[in-house]
Amino acid sequence: MQKRRNMKFIPPVILAVILMMIASIEVEGQVYKWKKLRYEFITGGGVSNFMADVGSAENSGLTKYVWTNPNTWRPVAVVGGRMAFSERQMVKVLLTTGYLYANDAYGAYVDRNYEVRTSITELSAQYEFYIIKEKKKRNVYKFLGNKQHFKNLVIPFYAFAGLAGVYYNPKSLFDGKWEALRPLKTEILPNGKDTYVPFALAVPIGLGIKFKIAKYISVNIEAGWRVAFTDYLDDKGHGTYPDVNAMIEDKDWVRAALTFRGHGYSTDNEALRQWFEDRAGSLPDGGPRGFGEWIDQYQFVTATLNFKLKSGRKGQPLLKLYR
Repeated sequence: MQKRRNMKFIPPVILAVILMMIASIEVEGQVYKWKKLRYEFITGGGVSNFMADVGSAENSGLTKYVWTNPNTWRPVAVVGGRMAFSERQMVKVLLTTGYLYANDAYGAYVDRNYEVRTSITELSAQYEFYIIKEKKKRNVYKFLGNKQHFKNLVIPFYAFAGLAGVYYNPKSLFDGKWEALRPLKTEILPNGKDTYVPFALAVPIGLGIKFKIAKYISVNIEAGWRVAFTDYLDDKGHGTYPDVNAMIEDKDWVRAALTFRGHGYSTDNEALRQWFEDRAGSLPDGGPRGFGEWIDQYQFVTATLNFKLKSGRKGQPLLKLYR
């Protein structure tokens, strides 16, 4: 009787083992046929953090090198593609667009009164090296009935670095609208030019994790640092003031107001004009306008969805998603 009772449990156990083996084989195939599944379409978004002259923190200790304030975080959107060269090495091309924002009200030098919102478009090529790669064990969700649970979970972890080209357009809020600052020629560059070019190179570096949420869909979460080869993402660099007194003589109030913000006014009104006229002849004419020791830097924290793309017979990517 006991023997028969034990025999009743054998078929379900065998069936469960077979199902687990099939599921394991299927998952390994999804993860490790990287040559077949080497291409991905990427889309997502995140937030930016801006480290510039405007809004800079106290120039001492840790805040001399890194600072952030949630009030200055701004949205960014990401789209691109990824190609795998091996299980550990991948390359991705990303187009990222959004805003960088800085405000002296959130920094250590409130009396400067500068505020800037920079629209940014970044095209980058990045190399990824997977420190922890996907292993030949189950590392995705295992679905049995309506329950979800992990089996031998492995979350791939990687570092990335690359090169980016950046277009930027800094603006400041004045009279209720965002005024483009570059055309106003608010600073004389160290080389003597009266304005900067709106393009720059940047080096992105960072870390990320990747995990699957479906058969052909995964999620990447990244934290990336960008070092830009310009100090004018915020319209303030290592240059000098133009002649603000001449601007007052020419009644060029908006340019004067956005070149030198010590007045504290955010609109073009009689009080602002009187403030400038009372100080005519003693306003900046030369002298340093920027205050930072570093070139501008910014960071992105993003979450992206990755969709596997089908490959052609010769291994080329097709604009078709697996379903």
